[in-house]
Amino acid sequence: MEGRKASTRERYLNTILAFLSWCAARPRGYLEQIPAFDRDKKARNPNTRARRRVADISPELLQIMLDHAAPHLRAQIAVELSTGGRVSSVLHGCRLCDVILAEGREQITFHDTKNGDMVTAALHPRAAEELRSYLAFRGNLHDREGALFLTGQGKPYAPGRGTQNKTAFNAMKRRAIKAIGKEAADKARALHAAKNIIAAKEVIAAARDHQRLVGQITQHWFRHLLADRLLKSGADIRTVMAQGGWRDPKSVMGYTRDVEAHRRQMVRDLPLGDCSRSSKDEESA
Repeated sequence: MEGRKASTRERYLNTILAFLSWCAARPRGYLEQIPAFDRDKKARNPNTRARRRVADISPELLQIMLDHAAPHLRAQIAVELSTGGRVSSVLHGCRLCDVILAEGREQITFHDTKNGDMVTAALHPRAAEELRSYLAFRGNLHDREGALFLTGQGKPYAPGRGTQNKTAFNAMKRRAIKAIGKEAADKARALHAAKNIIAAKEVIAAARDHQRLVGQITQHWFRHLLADRLLKSGADIRTVMAQGGWRDPKSVMGYTRDVEAHRRQMVRDLPLGDCSRSSKDEESA
């Protein structure tokens, strides 16, 4: 790890120590003592994670992506947007019987989570609707213990075969990027015809930025997006942690992004009394 960033070294050490702990645990006992390493606490628990443009992912952009997703992938994305679930939990930790789609009680339970906890998360009505459509597409619902999400070929995802999911996700992104470009080109041509050249250039520039953003998005971004939007909507930290399956508030806060305008508005909304009244009192004095 010489010459690498501290955060990279810490991630590497996390893997090494997890393996060494497994070696030392019974009944194996391959190690009598796990070696100690100097750890960088700041790098292990940063105030913010890698700067992802989650705040720029608009509902309209998400809809374009969903519209160009394969049926088996579309429901996965809807669940991830609603729960912040990791891809591994969505693909491998949820059975048919772990989903409740009754109106007003929509929820999903993940068993195979990264920290080993069972997480029951509420589902947005839109995600529940996408799941109903997916189940009609999926069929073969008699095996309630079977995996909820199947590949495009109707088979369970194989553990450790992440490319099975990435292929469909990347194909969706390519289609979405193409659709964004086509829509922008049509708008730009209409604006050119109306002699509005500046507006046409702005449309093309905005479309290119959206295309770059879609190209960067991974499914893990939706976990960042959930934490960011729940906290900005006023949800308390316990609610966010329960929904996304986080144990440590620091992990949640690391996914959020401080937006100055939002912070300013939150301060304005503090119940500190009527400012106009104070001004009148000063004038009368």
